[in-house]
Amino acid sequence: RCPRSVCFISIIKVQMCTHISIRHTTARSLLRGAQSGPAYFFKLRRQVPISHFHTPAPPFLKAGEWMGVALTPRRQELYARIEKRFDAMLETGAPDEARVLYERGLARDLPVMRAHGMPGFCDYFEGKCTLEAAVIRGKRDTRRYAKRQFTWIAHQFPTWPRIPADDTNRRVGIIVPLYNTAIDEADLGDG
Repeated sequence: RCPRSVCFISIIKVQMCTHISIRHTTARSLLRGAQSGPAYFFKLRRQVPISHFHTPAPPFLKAGEWMGVALTPRRQELYARIEKRFDAMLETGAPDEARVLYERGLARDLPVMRAHGMPGFCDYFEGKCTLEAAVIRGKRDTRRYAKRQFTWIAHQFPTWPRIPADDTNRRVGIIVPLYNTAIDEADLGDG
Protein backbone atom coordinates (compact mmCIF):
# COMPACT_ATOMS: atom_id res chain seq x y z
CA ARG A 1 0.00 0.00 0.00
CA CYS A 2 1.03 3.55 -0.60
CA PRO A 3 1.47 5.47 2.69
CA ARG A 4 -0.38 8.44 1.17
CA SER A 5 -3.51 6.35 0.65
CA VAL A 6 -3.22 5.12 4.24
CA CYS A 7 -2.94 8.75 5.38
CA PHE A 8 -5.92 9.76 3.24
CA ILE A 9 -8.12 6.99 4.60
CA SER A 10 -7.03 7.76 8.15
CA ILE A 11 -7.68 11.49 7.67
CA ILE A 12 -11.25 10.68 6.71
CA LYS A 13 -11.53 8.64 9.92
CA VAL A 14 -10.10 11.58 11.90
CA GLN A 15 -12.74 13.93 10.47
CA MET A 16 -15.52 11.50 11.43
CA CYS A 17 -14.19 11.01 14.97
CA THR A 18 -16.21 12.90 17.58
CA HIS A 19 -13.93 12.96 20.62
CA ILE A 20 -11.53 15.90 20.30
CA SER A 21 -8.53 14.29 22.06
CA ILE A 22 -8.75 11.26 19.75
CA ARG A 23 -8.72 13.57 16.72
CA HIS A 24 -5.58 15.35 17.99
CA THR A 25 -3.77 12.10 18.77
CA THR A 26 -4.65 10.55 15.42
CA ALA A 27 -3.70 13.71 13.52
CA ARG A 28 -0.27 13.78 15.22
CA SER A 29 0.21 10.12 14.34
CA LEU A 30 -0.71 10.75 10.71
CA LEU A 31 1.66 13.68 10.45
CA ARG A 32 4.47 11.55 11.83
CA GLY A 33 3.57 8.77 9.40
CA ALA A 34 3.49 11.11 6.41
CA GLN A 35 6.96 12.36 7.32
CA SER A 36 8.42 8.92 8.08
CA GLY A 37 6.94 6.80 5.31
CA PRO A 38 5.62 3.21 5.21
CA ALA A 39 7.92 1.92 7.95
CA TYR A 40 6.07 4.07 10.49
CA PHE A 41 2.72 2.45 9.71
CA PHE A 42 4.30 -1.01 9.87
CA LYS A 43 5.62 -0.18 13.35
CA LEU A 44 2.19 1.06 14.40
CA ARG A 45 0.67 -2.29 13.48
CA ARG A 46 3.18 -3.94 15.82
CA GLN A 47 2.02 -1.75 18.74
CA VAL A 48 5.30 0.08 19.28
CA PRO A 49 5.13 2.37 22.35
CA ILE A 50 5.26 6.10 21.66
CA SER A 51 8.55 6.33 23.57
CA HIS A 52 10.09 4.39 20.66
CA PHE A 53 9.89 7.55 18.56
CA HIS A 54 11.54 9.87 21.11
CA THR A 55 15.10 10.85 20.39
CA PRO A 56 17.29 10.91 23.49
CA ALA A 57 18.80 14.31 24.15
CA PRO A 58 21.32 15.24 26.81
CA PRO A 59 19.90 17.44 29.57
CA PHE A 60 20.35 21.15 28.98
CA LEU A 61 21.51 21.68 32.56
CA LYS A 62 23.47 19.05 34.43
CA ALA A 63 22.61 17.90 37.95
CA GLY A 64 23.86 20.44 40.47
CA GLU A 65 23.62 23.33 38.00
CA TRP A 66 19.98 24.06 38.78
CA MET A 67 17.44 23.84 41.55
CA GLY A 68 13.69 23.51 41.17
CA VAL A 69 11.24 25.39 43.36
CA ALA A 70 7.45 25.41 43.27
CA LEU A 71 5.77 28.80 43.46
CA THR A 72 2.67 27.98 45.46
CA PRO A 73 0.77 31.03 46.69
CA ARG A 74 -1.34 30.67 49.80
CA ARG A 75 -4.58 29.04 48.78
CA GLN A 76 -6.96 31.54 50.38
CA GLU A 77 -5.08 34.47 48.78
CA LEU A 78 -5.16 32.71 45.43
CA TYR A 79 -8.88 31.99 45.71
CA ALA A 80 -9.54 35.66 46.55
CA ARG A 81 -7.58 36.68 43.42
CA ILE A 82 -9.58 34.20 41.35
CA GLU A 83 -12.85 35.71 42.61
CA LYS A 84 -11.62 39.25 41.91
CA ARG A 85 -10.39 38.38 38.42
CA PHE A 86 -13.63 36.59 37.52
CA ASP A 87 -15.62 39.63 38.68
CA ALA A 88 -13.41 41.90 36.58
CA MET A 89 -14.00 39.70 33.53
CA LEU A 90 -17.75 39.95 34.11
CA GLU A 91 -17.50 43.75 34.22
CA THR A 92 -15.51 43.88 30.98
CA GLY A 93 -17.92 41.83 28.90
CA ALA A 94 -17.18 38.13 29.44
CA PRO A 95 -20.88 37.17 29.25
CA ASP A 96 -21.19 38.92 25.88
CA GLU A 97 -18.12 37.13 24.53
CA ALA A 98 -19.47 33.85 25.86
CA ARG A 99 -22.81 34.46 24.11
CA VAL A 100 -21.03 35.07 20.78
CA LEU A 101 -19.25 31.71 21.14
CA TYR A 102 -22.46 29.99 22.24
CA GLU A 103 -24.39 31.34 19.26
CA ARG A 104 -21.81 29.89 16.86
CA GLY A 105 -23.17 26.47 17.80
CA LEU A 106 -19.76 24.97 18.56
CA ALA A 107 -19.57 21.49 20.03
CA ARG A 108 -19.57 21.57 23.83
CA ASP A 109 -16.51 19.29 24.00
CA LEU A 110 -14.23 21.74 22.18
CA PRO A 111 -11.56 23.31 24.41
CA VAL A 112 -12.95 26.82 23.93
CA MET A 113 -16.38 25.66 25.10
CA ARG A 114 -14.86 23.99 28.18
CA ALA A 115 -12.92 27.09 29.27
CA HIS A 116 -13.46 28.30 32.82
CA GLY A 117 -16.93 29.81 33.07
CA MET A 118 -18.10 28.77 29.63
CA PRO A 119 -20.10 25.64 30.64
CA GLY A 120 -22.00 27.70 33.20
CA PHE A 121 -22.68 30.48 30.70
CA CYS A 122 -23.96 27.90 28.18
CA ASP A 123 -26.37 26.57 30.79
CA TYR A 124 -27.48 30.16 31.48
CA PHE A 125 -28.07 30.84 27.77
CA GLU A 126 -30.14 27.65 27.54
CA GLY A 127 -32.24 28.72 30.52
CA LYS A 128 -31.00 25.90 32.75
CA CYS A 129 -29.72 28.27 35.47
CA THR A 130 -29.52 31.91 36.48
CA LEU A 131 -26.61 34.20 35.65
CA GLU A 132 -25.67 34.20 39.33
CA ALA A 133 -25.53 30.39 39.36
CA ALA A 134 -23.39 30.42 36.19
CA VAL A 135 -20.96 32.87 37.79
CA ILE A 136 -20.76 30.80 40.99
CA ARG A 137 -20.06 27.69 38.91
CA GLY A 138 -17.36 29.49 36.87
CA LYS A 139 -15.59 30.69 40.01
CA ARG A 140 -15.86 27.24 41.60
CA ASP A 141 -14.48 25.52 38.50
CA THR A 142 -11.55 27.94 38.39
CA ARG A 143 -10.75 27.32 42.08
CA ARG A 144 -10.89 23.57 41.45
CA TYR A 145 -8.51 23.95 38.52
CA ALA A 146 -6.06 25.83 40.76
CA LYS A 147 -6.37 23.08 43.37
CA ARG A 148 -5.60 20.44 40.72
CA GLN A 149 -2.47 22.41 39.79
CA PHE A 150 -1.33 22.31 43.44
CA THR A 151 -1.92 18.55 43.46
CA TRP A 152 -0.05 18.07 40.17
CA ILE A 153 2.94 20.03 41.47
CA ALA A 154 2.94 18.01 44.70
CA HIS A 155 3.01 14.72 42.77
CA GLN A 156 5.41 15.72 40.01
CA PHE A 157 7.93 17.59 42.16
CA PRO A 158 7.65 16.19 45.70
CA THR A 159 11.18 17.24 46.73
CA TRP A 160 11.07 20.81 45.46
CA PRO A 161 10.77 23.47 48.15
CA ARG A 162 7.44 25.31 48.17
CA ILE A 163 7.63 29.10 47.96
CA PRO A 164 4.33 30.44 49.31
CA ALA A 165 5.04 34.17 48.91
CA ASP A 166 3.28 36.17 46.19
CA ASP A 167 5.63 39.15 46.29
CA THR A 168 8.58 38.82 43.89
CA ASN A 169 11.08 40.33 46.33
CA ARG A 170 10.02 37.90 49.06
CA ARG A 171 10.31 35.00 46.61
CA VAL A 172 13.82 36.04 45.63
CA GLY A 173 14.68 36.48 49.32
CA ILE A 174 13.68 32.86 49.92
CA ILE A 175 15.02 31.27 46.73
CA VAL A 176 18.52 32.80 46.62
CA PRO A 177 19.61 31.45 50.04
CA LEU A 178 18.14 28.03 49.15
CA TYR A 179 20.06 28.01 45.87
CA ASN A 180 23.30 29.14 47.52
CA THR A 181 22.95 26.38 50.13
CA ALA A 182 22.33 23.78 47.40
CA ILE A 183 25.38 24.97 45.43
CA ASP A 184 27.58 24.89 48.56
CA GLU A 185 26.41 21.35 49.33
CA ALA A 186 27.11 20.27 45.72
CA ASP A 187 30.64 21.77 45.95
CA LEU A 188 31.28 19.88 49.19
CA GLY A 189 30.16 16.65 47.55
CA ASP A 190 32.57 17.14 44.63
CA GLY A 191 35.65 17.74 46.85
